[in-house]
Amino acid sequence: MSGPISFPGVFVEEIDTGNKPIEGVPTSTCGFVGITERGPVQPALITSFAEYLHTYGGYFKEDGKDRYLTYGIEGFFQNGGSRCFVARVISKEAATNPTDFADALARLGKIDEIALLCCPDENNFPPITAALIAQCESLKYRFAILQAPHPAPAPDTHHPPQASKYAAYYYPWLRIPNPINQVPMEIPPGGHIAGIYARTDLERGVHRAPANEIIRGLYLDPHDPAAGLTVQVTKAEQELLNPRGVNVLRHFAGKGNLVWGARTTSPDPDWKYVNVRRLFIFVEESIEEGTKWVVFEPNGEPLWARVSQSVSTFLRRLWMNGMLQGKTEHEAYFVRCDRTTMTQDDIDNGRLIVLIGMAPIKPAEFVIFRIGQWAGGSAHRIKAVAKWDDLVLPEEQLRALHDIASHVREGATVIKEWSFPEKDSRGSGITALFAGASGTGKSMAAEVLANELGLDLYRIDLAAVVNKFIGETEKNLKRLFDAAEKGGAILFFDEADALFGKRTEVKDSHDRFANIETNYFLQRLDHYRGLVILATKVKSALDAVFLRRLRFVVNFPDADAAHRA
Repeated sequence: MSGPISFPGVFVEEIDTGNKPIEGVPTSTCGFVGITERGPVQPALITSFAEYLHTYGGYFKEDGKDRYLTYGIEGFFQNGGSRCFVARVISKEAATNPTDFADALARLGKIDEIALLCCPDENNFPPITAALIAQCESLKYRFAILQAPHPAPAPDTHHPPQASKYAAYYYPWLRIPNPINQVPMEIPPGGHIAGIYARTDLERGVHRAPANEIIRGLYLDPHDPAAGLTVQVTKAEQELLNPRGVNVLRHFAGKGNLVWGARTTSPDPDWKYVNVRRLFIFVEESIEEGTKWVVFEPNGEPLWARVSQSVSTFLRRLWMNGMLQGKTEHEAYFVRCDRTTMTQDDIDNGRLIVLIGMAPIKPAEFVIFRIGQWAGGSAHRIKAVAKWDDLVLPEEQLRALHDIASHVREGATVIKEWSFPEKDSRGSGITALFAGASGTGKSMAAEVLANELGLDLYRIDLAAVVNKFIGETEKNLKRLFDAAEKGGAILFFDEADALFGKRTEVKDSHDRFANIETNYFLQRLDHYRGLVILATKVKSALDAVFLRRLRFVVNFPDADAAHRA
C-alpha cells in the first residue's frame, strides 16, 4: 500500500509480477529512395499507391531517361506491401548526382520503423548500391534489396556487386505493361521484390524465405507466358549463379513467374539465407525495444531472473509459432543471465549481459527425393508400435529376441567404428527364423525389434515376389534387397516356406529353376547388412541347408493359460 492502513476495510493493491512481455517489431516497412515529380523534403509514410501519386506525382522521365521509383512503388503495393517511407532525391545542380541520393538515403536512416531498403534507380547511380549496404550494416536492423544491371553480365562472370549479410541481389529485370500506353517496358525488380518480402512476412512470418512466390503485376502475353521476365534463366545457368548469391527470377510452366532464390550476398555459411538474417534482425531489435525498462534497474539476481523470463517467454512464443527448429524448446533456444555471463567487473561498471542462442529454421533449398526400384507391391511397411512389455513369451524366447537386437547393434559398431571393409559384406547381416502357429506373436516380435532398433519394418508378400516365369523371381528379389540395403530396413518374410521349402531333385526344368531361386536368395542373405526375419508355421518344411544358414531360430509356443492369462 502507498501508506499505512489505519481503518477497517478491504484494500486492493497492484503488484509487479516481474515478467515484462516483449512484442515483435514490424518487419515489412520498406524505405524507398528515388527521384519524384514533387513532394516533401522529409520522408513521408505512404500506405497506398494512390496516396503516393497524390503526394509525389506520377511516372516521368529525367533527361529522356525513365526514373523507376514510381514503377517500383506500384510493384511494391501490387505484391502485398502495405507501408513504406519515400525519400525524395532533391538535386542541387542541373543534373541529379549520387550525392543527392546519399543525402536522401541519410534522411531514411533517421526513421526506426524501416526494415527494408530499396532504390529502384540504383543502376543509374551505381555508388548508391554501396551506400544502401553501408546503412544496413551500420544500423544492423534493416536489409537491402539490390538489383542486377540490365543487360547483366554473362552467367559465368555474373556476381553480386558486394558481399554482405545485410543484402540480397536479384536478377533479371521485369517486363510490365506501360501504365500510359500498355506497351511492354522493362524495369528493375526491387520494388516488386520488396512487396513479396512484405507479403511473406504478413502471411507466413519473417522466418519464411521470401521465395517460391509469384511476382504480380507483370506483362501478360497469351502467346508467351514467360514474357514478364526479360531473361529466361536456365537451370544450368542458375547452378552457376545461386552459389554466388544471385537470386534468380524464373518462369515455370503452370506456376508462373517466381522468385527462385533466397540467399544473401554473403559467403559466410551462417548467414547465407535471407530469412535467417532477417529473423535475427527481428529478434535482436524486438529484444532491444522490449527490454528498455531494464536500464537503471538494480543489477542483481532478481533483475537477471526477470530479464531471462521476459526473453525466454518471447523466444518460446517464436518456437511455438514454428519460427525456430527443435522438438523441444531446449533444442530451439537458450537464455542465460547469471554469474557465468558477467564478471564482477561487468557488474561494477553497470553492464548486464544476457547470452542468447537460437536454432533458426532454414529453407529447404534443395529438395531431394531418393527413388529406387522396389519389387512392386511385394513390400508393405508396418508401423512398429509394439514394445517389449506387449510380448507375452517364455523367458527363453525373450532372451533370444534381446540377443538378436544386441547382435544388430554390435554389427553396426563393428562395420562403422572398427573400419571393417565395406566391400566384404559376406556374413555381416543377421538372419532369424520365427517358427510357430498363427497368433503366437511372430509379427509382434518383429515390430518390437524394429521399434527397439529404430528401423523401418517391411512385410514381404512372397506371392508377389515368386513368379512363374524363368528369371523373374531373381529380379524381384534383387530389387527388393537393393532398395532395402539403401534404407537399412528390416525385412519380414511371412510364410517363408513358400520359397524356402526343401529343395527337390532335378527332374525337370521347373525343379532346376526353383532351386536356382533358393540359391540366389541364400546368396543375398549372406551379403545383406541388415536384419532378415523369416516366419513359418512349420519349421520342418524348410530346407536343412537353408536352416544351417540362420543365426537365430526362435520357436514361438502355442498360446496357453500359463503364458497368456
